[in-house]
Amino acid sequence: MEAIPLISILVLLFSVILMSEIFKLKKQVRKYSRLTSILQKDINEIRSIIDDK
Repeated sequence: MEAIPLISILVLLFSVILMSEIFKLKKQVRKYSRLTSILQKDINEIRSIIDDK
């Protein structure tokens, strides 16, 4: 019976760490999404300049 509080604390700690890592990953995905869209826009501008020549 003494192990139940310890197990519950460890499960809670694990879930908090897991959620923080998920939030970090979501932040990175948003960052890379924006970067990808900016780079795609630049590529399209360069292609349009090349096509005009």
